[in-house]
Formats: sequence, C-alpha cells, structure tokens
Amino acid sequence: MRAFLCLFREGILHSVQGGIQTSSQEICDRPALLGPILFLPLCQKNHAAVDIPQGVYVFERGPFMSWKRMICFIGILTLISGCQTTSLERQLSYNKSKLQEVEQERDRLQFQLATCEGQQRVATDELSALQKRFADLSAEKIALESEVNQLLARPEPASVKLEEFVEEDLGSFDGIEGLTATSDESGVRLTLDQSVLFSSGSAEVTRKGQETLKKMAAIIRSEYANRKIRVEGHTDSTPIVKTKSRWASNWELSSYRACAVLRGLLKENAVKSSHVSAIGFADQKPVGDNQTKAGRKLNRRVEIIVEN
Repeated sequence: MRAFLCLFREGILHSVQGGIQTSSQEICDRPALLGPILFLPLCQKNHAAVDIPQGVYVFERGPFMSWKRMICFIGILTLISGCQTTSLERQLSYNKSKLQEVEQERDRLQFQLATCEGQQRVATDELSALQKRFADLSAEKIALESEVNQLLARPEPASVKLEEFVEEDLGSFDGIEGLTATSDESGVRLTLDQSVLFSSGSAEVTRKGQETLKKMAAIIRSEYANRKIRVEGHTDSTPIVKTKSRWASNWELSSYRACAVLRGLLKENAVKSSHVSAIGFADQKPVGDNQTKAGRKLNRRVEIIVEN
C-alpha cells in the first residue's frame, strides 16, 4: 500500500493489467477526472472506456481487478485529499497575510485619524482665540475712534488762551525788585528771591520784602481776581546749623517762609483765604546746582503760582 502511494505521488500510477494510466498531478490539477475513475468499479463489461477531457482511459475487467480498483480508489482519495489540504493551507496562509496587511492599514488609518482630530481641535481653539482677539480689538478701535472724535470736537484749550493772555499782561510785574514772572502749563509763576524777602535762616519778611509783596499783591488783586493761588517755599541743600533751635530742618524753614508770604497776600487782600494754600518743599525741587554758590542762590526762593 505504501509503495503504491509513493508511486502514485511521484506522478504515475500503473495498473497491474495496464488498465489505468494517468498522473497524480493531472488529478490534482483536474479534479473532474475523479468522477469517471470512481465510476469504473460499476462497469459490467470486460472493457470499459470512459471519456475524460484530453484523453480516453481504458480499464480491463478481470477476476482479480476489484481489489486493485479499490486500491486505486483509496490512492486517488488520498492524493486528492492531500492536494486539497495543501491548497487550503496555501489559501489560508494567503488570507492570513492579507488580513494582517488589512489590520496594519486599519491601524495606520486610525492613527492618522486621531492625529487629524487632534490637529483639528488645536486649530479650532486657535480660531476661537483669534476671533475673541479680533472682537476685543474691534471694540477697542471703536472706543478710540469715539475718543478721537470727542477730542476733535473740543474747543480751543484754555491753556492756549491763558498763555496768550499772560503774554500780554506779564509786563505788569516788570520793575518789581527780586521778582521774576513766567508762565507754564500750571499758570503764571511769580518767583521771589529769598534775599529780598528774608534774612539768612529767618522766616520773617523784611521791610524790603514787604514792599515787594505789596506791589505784587496789587497786580494780582486787579488782574487775577478769584484765581486760586499756591505759595511754595524752597531752600538749598545746606543743612540748618545756626538756627537749629528754631528749625529742625529745611522742611520747616521752607514751610514757614511760604506761610509768611501767604499772610502778606491776605493782608493786602490779593486773594481770598479760601483760594490760597501754602506748602514747603525744602531742597527737593532745585532749579540750580547746589554744588555752586550761584546755584544755591537760585534754589533759595518762594514761588507764587496763579493757577489757570
């Protein structure tokens, strides 16, 4: 039986009587041969001829052929079963390979989908932020345009009118000893030299200082009535030594001098008491260099600001 199967699988099956001649490869490649071969044991004639595609196969019937045919039958079944098994295994291996490729492609596409979804979320967030920023800028633009329109609609600034007025009337202060008249954004600034108003280390107005205050007060009373006035006292950076018992520092000295000038203006009715104030700055607002004698002289002063 084993010898027969070996011969059959090698490619040629020979009947003892020479009744069957075909190859195993043909049977594997042409399964249609199996039907006529299985039909042969049923033939009753001594010779049976069966038409098979591309050839005629003749079988001789004899007294000892039934078992041979049975052996052929079993061999053919074994061959066909082996061929079919091999073919199925190849098909199964191929299908597994294709399935693996499909799964890999699926995983790749899922990864790309997740990446795209993440990028879409980021882009959506950025778009929302840009839209909010655009809305904020639009609102800011509208507010700025409104502010610009309001500024353009305003009349000529009062500071310009005051500057023109001061330029015409500052000449009234000419000739007053120790007085310098200027104008700036805060109003008219009248600067009095400390040497005209006070002795060194003192806060009492001298006789010469009183004459100066009297002339200045008359001009303020006639030309700057009802204006608010601020009196500022200033010193140089030299520490208090001789009058230490009276002034703890230049802060006290500058404040008392400002108050002394304020009292002189009130005495001359140059300003209402509700419209005047006094403050001392010590050496904190110098106009000259405290390292030089000339600079220190400029810094020792009292300023009267007639506010706009």
